[in-house]
Amino acid sequence: MSTHGMLEMVQDHPTWWKIDGQWKSFKYTKPFSQYLKAKHWVDNVNNCRYDPIGLEEVWRTKWWAMRQFTFLCSVAEVNAVQSRARGKNKGADPQLNFCQAMAQQMIENTLDDPPTPEVAPVRRWLKRNADHALKKRAAFEGEWDLDRRKFKRVTTDYVRLKCRECGKKCRTFCSCNPGKPLCTGCYALHSNEL
Repeated sequence: MSTHGMLEMVQDHPTWWKIDGQWKSFKYTKPFSQYLKAKHWVDNVNNCRYDPIGLEEVWRTKWWAMRQFTFLCSVAEVNAVQSRARGKNKGADPQLNFCQAMAQQMIENTLDDPPTPEVAPVRRWLKRNADHALKKRAAFEGEWDLDRRKFKRVTTDYVRLKCRECGKKCRTFCSCNPGKPLCTGCYALHSNEL
């Protein structure tokens, strides 16, 4: 303390002492003023540390390293509570509430969970067009039979039917409606309408 600060009198820290029955005022030098202002800080932190229950009392151990660790954990808890209160410009929460919230967050810790990749949003037009594809009828297949839900068998190997839109002869159809023959041009218009 003798090597800290200057020997100037601190003007905003007067002290009164009763000497020979009379109260006398004097001012401390900077090192003594700072010491007297801060000497209770450690006691205040210890009071906060032991507020409802101290970590050292709960975690009973005689091993020196663990006792030091619990002391540092307790000081860190108090510092976190005080700095949180200072940051919010409010009074400090009770130590027990803070410890319970911190313990819950430690239980639900997700730091080691593998990251879940972000899935690109499914575009609706891709989904709608997924059911639409231009297909060709196989050999010996004719018109679509609605009752049996398959193409009728014919004797000619590649039968061309009229397109329902333009009337052109074709073997192609859209997968959404096999009973409606569509040429490639009309299929493009059909798929763009969706």
